[in-house]
Amino acid sequence: MKFIQLKKIFLSALGMAALTFVNISNVYSISIAEKAREKVVENRQFIYSLEIPMKNFGSTEQKNDYNAIKDQYMIGLGYFYEGNYVNSYKELLDAQIKLDKLYEKISMDYIERTTKILQELVKSAVEIDIEFNKDSDLVRRFQTDREAPKEKVAYDPKKFHFVYDKRTIARNIALGFSHLGDAKRIRDEAVSFEEKNYEEGQKVDPAIYKYRLNNYQSVIDLCRAGKKNAFNVYQLINRNEVYSVQKDFKGNRFARESKLLPVFDPRIPDNYKIDASDTLNLVHEDEINIKRNLGEVKGGSATPKAETPVENTKTQEPQNQTPNK
Repeated sequence: MKFIQLKKIFLSALGMAALTFVNISNVYSISIAEKAREKVVENRQFIYSLEIPMKNFGSTEQKNDYNAIKDQYMIGLGYFYEGNYVNSYKELLDAQIKLDKLYEKISMDYIERTTKILQELVKSAVEIDIEFNKDSDLVRRFQTDREAPKEKVAYDPKKFHFVYDKRTIARNIALGFSHLGDAKRIRDEAVSFEEKNYEEGQKVDPAIYKYRLNNYQSVIDLCRAGKKNAFNVYQLINRNEVYSVQKDFKGNRFARESKLLPVFDPRIPDNYKIDASDTLNLVHEDEINIKRNLGEVKGGSATPKAETPVENTKTQEPQNQTPNK
């Protein structure tokens, strides 16, 4: 009796082992196809997201690397459609490793440009805060009644807006640097992740490339947010320049004051218009062509009233992610 029971247990265990072996084989075949499919989706996202940054800021070498990665992605995609999942996964993983290196460089370029733009604005913001302090002589003159036209204005009326705009300027500067600080922290975490979590010579989990690429994308988004804060400041500092748009670009639908494209905005310095276009996810060269082909239209009806720049907030800022191993 015991022998029969033992025999049943043995046969049951043997059957389970056989089923387990079959299931493992099936899981493996599904796994490599699923892995290849995931890499197709991931690489498509990372390649597409890098297209505009590369067109706006990429060096010749970086653009060549980017095009080579796109070619490798297409090879891996071809293998995937053939059903050759092993070769597809191999090509797509290698392309993702190269994307990781390229994103690492591009994210640093974004941090450097954002730092430069914000640091140039700090001096102007501090000088405005001092000059238009509520206890300053200039502000007291603003508040002093005069007998017009006998008494002339004792200040430049075009600067009066700084009395109430200076707080918005200061907040945008603070938010811009806050976004920049978050971008630096997230990038540092991505760059140092492998060093902190893997010993020398240890095989790296492919999941970390997706993790780092997501972080590098967050760096770019945060730098764009920081730059947008900077351009809000430029639009306030150079507020009166916007009237030239009413004069020179009336009738041009691309230069309406309420939705002013950066290439038409005289308040933004020319050397940073490319950054302003990039914050809107626009290819700057295309915007220049719009201005060149359709831009400087004279005459027409009045344009809408100017809008005061709205501050960026940090409520929807990108967050660094944890790798799924």
